[in-house]
Amino acid sequence: MRQASRTVLATVAAVVLMASVTFSALAASEDQQDLQTRLHEFVGLVPGGLAAVTVHDGVTSAAAAGIRDDRGGMVEPHTPFQVSFFGTTIDTIMVLQLVDEGRVELDAPVHTYVPDAPVAADATVRQLLRMRVGVPDNYGQLVGLSMEDPGRSWTPSAIARVVAAGDLGAAGEFIPSIGTAAVVSLLIEAVEGTDRATVLRQRIVDPLGLAATGVLGSDEPLPSGIAQGWHPDLGFVGDPEQEARAMRTLDPVVSSVLDAAVILQALADGRLLSKESIALMLDQEALFFGMGFDTHDVVFGDLGDLGTHYFPVFSGTASGHNSTMAIDPARGDLVAVLANSADLDSMELVREIVSDWAAEEG
Repeated sequence: MRQASRTVLATVAAVVLMASVTFSALAASEDQQDLQTRLHEFVGLVPGGLAAVTVHDGVTSAAAAGIRDDRGGMVEPHTPFQVSFFGTTIDTIMVLQLVDEGRVELDAPVHTYVPDAPVAADATVRQLLRMRVGVPDNYGQLVGLSMEDPGRSWTPSAIARVVAAGDLGAAGEFIPSIGTAAVVSLLIEAVEGTDRATVLRQRIVDPLGLAATGVLGSDEPLPSGIAQGWHPDLGFVGDPEQEARAMRTLDPVVSSVLDAAVILQALADGRLLSKESIALMLDQEALFFGMGFDTHDVVFGDLGDLGTHYFPVFSGTASGHNSTMAIDPARGDLVAVLANSADLDSMELVREIVSDWAAEEG
C-alpha cells in the first residue's frame, strides 16, 4: 500500500480529486445524508459542534451539526473555525511555492532569509518546514504570557522575540512549536516583502476563490460567523470576530471545511505546487511532520483483519477548536473535520470514516 502511494506521488497527474466540485451546490445524496446522520450522532449532547467534508470514490459530501456560539447559532459547512497548525500547513505550501519559483532554496540556511531568526545556527529551510530547527515547545509559555497581558497582539515577530530569549537546541530533532511556525511566517514575509495575511490572500485565497479563510489580528477583512471555541471549564470563550488579540493570535488562521477541502484538492491535483513539492508534502515515508503533514495509520476492521493503511494527515488544537485533515493520494479520497469543542475529537471521527470506507470495500 505504501509502495503504491509512493508510485502515485511520483506521477501526481494521475491523482483524481474532482477539482471542479462546487461544494456550496452539493445535491442531496445518500452519502451526504449518511454523513449528516454520523455527525449528529457524534456530537450528541456535547456543547459545540463540528463540520465535515468527505470525498470518497468521486462522491463529495458536506455536513455539519451542533452549536456555533453562545448566541445559539448553528454550525454549517461554511462556518469558519480556528484551524490551529493547519495554518502552518498552508504556510508550508506558500514557502514551497517560493521554492518552485526559485526564490527560496530548501537546503539554504534559514538565516539566509531571516538573519535574526531564533533557530539553530545551521538549520535549513527544509528542517524549518519539518519542525526540526531547535526551537523548544513554547506554546504553554506563550499562553501564560498572553494571559498576563491580554491586550497584546502576538505577531510572528513578537513570538520570535520570546523564543530568542530562551535556549535553543540543535537542528535535527522534531519539536512541534508555535515558535517554529512563527519563523515560517517571518520567512514568507521577508521574501515577499509584505505581511503573511496579504500573501495568504494573494497566493491561496483569491486564486482558489475561498470564502471563509483569513488571519485573526490582521488588517485583512475576516469572514463572518466565526465559531467560538468551547472549553469544559469555561464554556464558550470570547468572540473571535471582535477579539483578535491575546492567545487567539497564537493560532490565528481561520477557515471552513469547504475551504480546507478545496485547498487539499488544489494541492494534490497540482494547482498550487510542482510535482516535486507535492511529493515532499505528501511523503508518507516522512514520519513525524513531513512538511505540513504527519503520517498516521488506520487499522481497518475490529481486529485489523483488513490491514493497515498510512495516509498524510494534519491534526491540531487551538482555543477550544480542533481540526483534522486527511488525504489519500493513492485514491483521491479526503476527509476534513473542524470542531469548536474540546470534547469533540476530530481525529477520532476521521478514523471512523476512513475505517468504514475500508470495511465497505472488504
